[in-house]
Amino acid sequence: MFTSDIDRKNNIKHIRNSLIGYVLISLFLIAFYKIYISFSYGQDSYYMRYMFLVSLIGGLIEVTILLVCHKNNYRPRSSFNMWNSGLALIVSGCLIEGIVSISGRYTDAEEAYFMAGVAFLILALVVAVIRLISAVRINNARLSQEA
Repeated sequence: MFTSDIDRKNNIKHIRNSLIGYVLISLFLIAFYKIYISFSYGQDSYYMRYMFLVSLIGGLIEVTILLVCHKNNYRPRSSFNMWNSGLALIVSGCLIEGIVSISGRYTDAEEAYFMAGVAFLILALVVAVIRLISAVRINNARLSQEA
């Protein structure tokens, strides 16, 4: 057995755990919304109702990126952390906006969460693409040296 086989198995395990984690977080957000709404005297917020989609769709995009990187034998840890931080910021913004709108008030505080979250997501994608390009170049150089 080669160490690259062990790395590939660890990558597959990491991808599977990431997908399970995103689904569980989405289910938690749905349960949180249902419980919160039951105590809100019939008030509702679209931000809270659909905040689980941020985790679910963002998680599917991240798992797709991890699968592409897996084919090139690269595990993007830094971009993975930035992506998770971006999703957490956007979900936090949805939660704050939902709580504020259910209480009948208005604030611009959540806009900072959304802007920071999108900035983290864009930065994560840029880092992942740059690192993936360099990993592909390294793999191509290795293949050309072996041939």
